[in-house]
Amino acid sequence: MKLVLATVSRSDLTALLIALMRGGFRTTVFAAGNPLHSEVGVMIGVQAEAVPEVLAIFERICRPRLRPGLTFIPGLATPPPHDADAAHCARYAVLNVARFERIVGA
Repeated sequence: MKLVLATVSRSDLTALLIALMRGGFRTTVFAAGNPLHSEVGVMIGVQAEAVPEVLAIFERICRPRLRPGLTFIPGLATPPPHDADAAHCARYAVLNVARFERIVGA
């Protein structure tokens, strides 16, 4: 069993949750990251063989974008490269877990 923990942009959240539900994956969403950057956390428990499918959904839905508040003046500054750290797209970790408990309610 694996637990995928991810931090994603709030603007990508709805499309991500729809894609994960269509793929048959249940999710838990929680507050995470810097509130100024509008990030949320997503947890998904899956069998090990389903991890590549989950990560492919993240790659397809979560689009790179410059962080809010960054302004670049031509000739004075160069935009950062579009990688996971600079572009504010999904960041995730895949953890080993022994089991999951599903809590229904509230």
